Amino acid sequence: MAGKKNNSSKGKGDTKSGGDGDKEKGGKLKGGQKIEVRHILCKKHSRKEEAMAEIQRLTRGEPKEGNPSSEPEPVGKIDPKTKTKAPTHAIFVHVAKQFSEDKANQGGSLGQQTKGSLHPEFEKVAYSLQPTENGIVHIGEAKTDWGYHLIVVDKRL
Repeated sequence: MAGKKNNSSKGKGDTKSGGDGDKEKGGKLKGGQKIEVRHILCKKHSRKEEAMAEIQRLTRGEPKEGNPSSEPEPVGKIDPKTKTKAPTHAIFVHVAKQFSEDKANQGGSLGQQTKGSLHPEFEKVAYSLQPTENGIVHIGEAKTDWGYHLIVVDKRL
């Protein structure tokens, strides 16, 4: 898991504050202090590379070699900003279910996370990423004590 501590018993709405410095008057968090994030966690670098290759294959819309699937696979879509095919939220969730060694049944979702509650290396990458827009994801990479992460920010709260 990407958090500093295993908070799997906490509910989705529970968060940890980084102290009074993160709060405005009235106890509300400042803007950009909370994100919805998901990841693909792989203990080995080679497994993370396989997951990234699968994201790229699906983005290009290429069929899987030697294993025709009866279920349709997600494909990339044209990013209006770059005019190139880009990976989608559906692709990331699909690959997370196949490759992630943490929360795979949830498509890699870590839910809502407050700044200061994640591993520092993971958090640095996560807070630098653009959130998902029009279904197009921006993927970052980090290495932590738990392994190698492919990270996507669903939205900023």
